[in-house]
Amino acid sequence: ERGKLRELMTASPGKAVVELGVFEGATTKVLADAATWLGKTVYAIDPWDDRQDGATEEMYERVRPELEALGVKVIRQSSLEAPIPDDVGLVYIDGDHRHCLQDIERWWPALVPGGVLVVHDVFDPGWPQVLADLRRWWVGTRPVHYLEYRPTEQEQREYQHGLSGLAWIFK
Repeated sequence: ERGKLRELMTASPGKAVVELGVFEGATTKVLADAATWLGKTVYAIDPWDDRQDGATEEMYERVRPELEALGVKVIRQSSLEAPIPDDVGLVYIDGDHRHCLQDIERWWPALVPGGVLVVHDVFDPGWPQVLADLRRWWVGTRPVHYLEYRPTEQEQREYQHGLSGLAWIFK
């Protein structure tokens, strides 16, 4: 999945990359590494308020300086309230899965033409709402967009709880 994110970042226009749902920052660091080479800025948005995933104040205090040292703009707010940067080329949604549809609806218009919306956990059986929300938004309301995920054998072996998967749609 991380390789696919780097590939999508490379293909996307715009200078801003937005990650919704940072947790401990593992994916953010992958995005930040690619952003360095691509001349892009990563905006990491997460309230770190333990609403869903156990992201705590202590985690925020540990992760924030690590990410800022990589040039990441850390924004401690809900994805539904955070400011939207200019020139957004990629939005990666992996935040509070209870409002995935609201995230999609809020952040899709922020993408520049040719930008890409990436949604994580679309095939995770623990989060059926993610795929349901994506389908509800996408089917019948948008022009044809590209939606695909082909997990590698290694990804299938490594993921312990079933396949999480990515979906991506170009604007």
